[in-house]
Amino acid sequence: MTIDRYQKQIIIRAIVLGVLMIALICGYFLMNKQSDKISSHILEHRQALAQRNSLLESLKKLEGDYNIIKDEFPVLYTYLPSNDQLINFSSQLKEVAGKDEVDLGLNFTIENAATGSEPKSYGFTLSLTGTTDNLIKYFTDVAKLNYIFKIDQIEMNKSGDNAAAGIADKYTMSILGKVFIR
Repeated sequence: MTIDRYQKQIIIRAIVLGVLMIALICGYFLMNKQSDKISSHILEHRQALAQRNSLLESLKKLEGDYNIIKDEFPVLYTYLPSNDQLINFSSQLKEVAGKDEVDLGLNFTIENAATGSEPKSYGFTLSLTGTTDNLIKYFTDVAKLNYIFKIDQIEMNKSGDNAAAGIADKYTMSILGKVFIR
């Protein structure tokens, strides 16, 4: 069978059309795969942008809260004594102890750096001896002092049995705490 010129052109065109169809199908699959990568990349960026927007809104809210209290903050900060003013802490505790008839021993420990939840402070160990009434008066008077402190541990022991002699029982207390400073 002989192929004439017209049939040759049809066969060549069919082959070219087939190659073009295969190239278009391959291109379609490659573009589809690439578009999936691009869409997942866009989705990741959108999520990151949404997270950043959320953080930005939180930051704006915090800044607004800060602007509300920033004028009051120096007033709050002034309630804490400075290192120099802490010298009076010991003498004031001793003065109150003498007034309330409580024996007092006070030792300062280490300086604690400020943390996210607490300002700078000095640790202290306080030893007290007195009757329950006198100790209660002492703590009531100490609470009125212009210091902010935190009690970490209290140990209380009876220091003898004086009931038979008609004398009020005395107790010994050992207290670990910290007084806050600027």
